[in-house]
Amino acid sequence: MTTSTVPNRVEILKQKFRQSLGLPFQDILPESTIQQSIDELSIKYKRRLFDPFVTLWTFLFSFGDTS
Repeated sequence: MTTSTVPNRVEILKQKFRQSLGLPFQDILPESTIQQSIDELSIKYKRRLFDPFVTLWTFLFSFGDTS
């Protein structure tokens, strides 16, 4: 696998992950709002499956699930 295909595969996996989980906080806390905070704080991150957006939405979802 070449390094040029890794970002493409990450993006495909990320899209599938978001669609399959149907993360409810994605509607309440949109990616654009999170991106604005990331930009304001000058946070750097790598393109991964669990990027800051998915990580935050998953955390909020699991934190709210008290079952």
